[in-house]
Amino acid sequence: MQFLCKWRILKYVKDFKIINESICCLRLKAKWFACTLINVHAPTNVETEEIKEEFYNLLEQHTNQIARSDIKIILGEFNEKVGKESIYKPTIGNESLHNETNNNRIKMIPFAISKTVRSTFPHTDIQQTAGQRIK
Repeated sequence: MQFLCKWRILKYVKDFKIINESICCLRLKAKWFACTLINVHAPTNVETEEIKEEFYNLLEQHTNQIARSDIKIILGEFNEKVGKESIYKPTIGNESLHNETNNNRIKMIPFAISKTVRSTFPHTDIQQTAGQRIK
C-alpha cells in the first residue's frame, strides 16, 4: 500500500503509517484542521471469513485511533458488490452498478454505517469493466 504525493504536498505530510499490506494511513495538516487518508485493499470475496474479519477488525481499530478532530477519508478497494436493493440505498445511494450484493458487503456496509461513511461519486462502466478484467 502506498500514496503518491507531489513534492509540493510533502511539506503538509505529518505522518505516514503502514498498518499491513492492505492498509496504510497518511496524515496531512491543513491551515485549520488535519486530514487522515486511509488507503485500503480489502480481501476478495473468495478469501476466508477469518481473513475478512481480521481485515475489518484492524481497519476499525486504526480508524478509532485517529484523532476525532481529523477529517477521515477512506480510499481504496473494498472488493464488494453492493446491489440495488433498497436496504442499501441510504448508505450507497443510487449509483450501484450491480443488481445483487455479494458476501463482502456483509462486512463493508456495517463498517460504513458505523463510521458514517457514504459513497461520494457514481461508479462508471469503466470501473466495472476494469474489475472484471482483474479477476
